[in-house]
Amino acid sequence: MIKRILYIILFLLPAFFLKAQQEPNYTQYMFNPLNYNPGYAGNKAVLSAALVYRNQWVGIDGAPKTITLSVHSPLKDKNMGVGLEVNNDKIGPINNTWVYGTYAYRFKINKISKGRIGLGLKAGIFNSSYDWNKIVFKDVDDGLTGANQTNKTVPVFDFGIYYHNTNKHFFGATIKNLNNPDNDQTLASNTVLSKQFRQAILTGGLIMELNDRVVFRPSFLFQTVMQSGTEPLADLNLSLLFDQVLWTGISYRSSNAIAVILEYEVTEMFKVGYSYDYYMGELSSYNSGSHEIFLGFNYNVFKSRMRSPRYYF
Repeated sequence: MIKRILYIILFLLPAFFLKAQQEPNYTQYMFNPLNYNPGYAGNKAVLSAALVYRNQWVGIDGAPKTITLSVHSPLKDKNMGVGLEVNNDKIGPINNTWVYGTYAYRFKINKISKGRIGLGLKAGIFNSSYDWNKIVFKDVDDGLTGANQTNKTVPVFDFGIYYHNTNKHFFGATIKNLNNPDNDQTLASNTVLSKQFRQAILTGGLIMELNDRVVFRPSFLFQTVMQSGTEPLADLNLSLLFDQVLWTGISYRSSNAIAVILEYEVTEMFKVGYSYDYYMGELSSYNSGSHEIFLGFNYNVFKSRMRSPRYYF
């Protein structure tokens, strides 16, 4: 009986961890808005691609490692945009993969205002795989070590609204996991209960030109799982753009972390960014921080005029 209780607890721990951090977190969220809001798809007048690699909590065995590839572009009808996104997130014995397609439609609020609203929908699949061989069992004779891997694939849907007024301000709201998909895993006739809960995300920021050479951009990201017992996560960023090519910034995250961010525009088509997170709480004794690398690519497919994309990406 005691062994069965321990067995159940063992299975519930990964499920609880997924509930606490269901989606990958990114420090450089301001350079890749599509990752958080499908309403952003095609927002710039160019084909945009981003590749992000994040190595979190360096020094902790089994800590999250995340890689994301996203591509989006407007269509010939500039009011519409499409996108593709692939995310992979590894946490200990758990390997999560998301594949999304995105569609967005944008329109002006009125004939006078320069503000535009984008309504976007992401639709895709989520696969979660558990490698039970990576778990060290206290009792090797309990019959559980015979399992190799379990996995499950479920559909996922996100909806987002993105508003921006060129060179002034931007704001977005997203609901992730609209269908609350179940992601239960079954091993040795026992089921690990897991669910991708709905998640609300808010983003926003201001653009302030301090002079001809410097732009100031404060921004924020707020996200919370729509389930009692979970704490929201807030991120506040203050960034400066120098000579239209170099972003420098600092962020504070409510999980008791601070981060420094750099992004450099190598050419009009290619950008590279880096961020380092430092944790100020008890976790700092067990890891040496988190590293995140960002690569961005823009290509003017329709040879149209670009709307100061460096302010948003």
